[in-house]
Amino acid sequence: MPWSATPRIRIRTGPQQDLRHWACTQPVPCGSAAGFAPDGGPEGLESCEPSSWWSRSSCSGCSGTLLLASATGATIAVAGYAYFSKDLPDPRQALEALVFTQQTKVYDRTGAVLLASLGTDRRVPVTFDQIPGELVDATTAIEDKTFWDNSGFDPAGFVAAAIDTINGRDRGGSTITQQLVKKRLLPESAFANGPYQRKVAEIIQSIRLTEAYPGPAGKEAIMAAYLNDNFYGNRSYGVAAAARSYWNKDLKDLTLAECALLAGIPQSPPSSTWSRTRSRRPTPTPRASSKRGWWCR
Repeated sequence: MPWSATPRIRIRTGPQQDLRHWACTQPVPCGSAAGFAPDGGPEGLESCEPSSWWSRSSCSGCSGTLLLASATGATIAVAGYAYFSKDLPDPRQALEALVFTQQTKVYDRTGAVLLASLGTDRRVPVTFDQIPGELVDATTAIEDKTFWDNSGFDPAGFVAAAIDTINGRDRGGSTITQQLVKKRLLPESAFANGPYQRKVAEIIQSIRLTEAYPGPAGKEAIMAAYLNDNFYGNRSYGVAAAARSYWNKDLKDLTLAECALLAGIPQSPPSSTWSRTRSRRPTPTPRASSKRGWWCR
């Protein structure tokens, strides 16, 4: 009699038995699958074990629950994003409309001799190309090591900062983009509902700003706005005014040490004079590798 290797057969063992799946370990003679032995197994079957059909049903139930939970989470995330972003301005328009106030300068009738500078705060806006690469790298190493790669928000950095704060080492976890958004690109209404909702709006707007300014060119625009807006003490806003206030230099003439020092000042800017800055000089230690390839320490 010919033999047929049948890996799995479905049988009914009797009028009072449920349908079961049998995992067969021995071949079954051809033509014998229609017959049934009194003990509940097919004729010629030497070794079979009933499989647990209900375990497969349980797995199907778990998969359905996971899919439902994922869909619910995604729906909540989308709804939350839409709710918190509905009152936020368009990030591209907001950055393009950003105005950096400057001193009013009075010249003589030839336009060559500066007679007076009106206003207490100093600022000289510059483009990204005018900022030394060493200063950009020192700033990202101190403020936001993943600036060139993140989406405007760094979840790992945020969690690490929260853990440090809980352990008594209070520090910020905001990216450079978040700092710029918080200071200049959020409407007043975002600050009216408490710090937690403001933080959510800040994160969402930072992500939107990065999406509006994609690629390296977009990151350069964000970095230029950040470095022009920062307060560096001594009535100086922006890196160009700070370089002139502290060293009486143009940005292009700064040394590596001066760039590193300048990058660390915004974390604890001096309130008035250079002599006070010298007495408590920040000591930044830039160690992140340069994304732009200028330097690495």
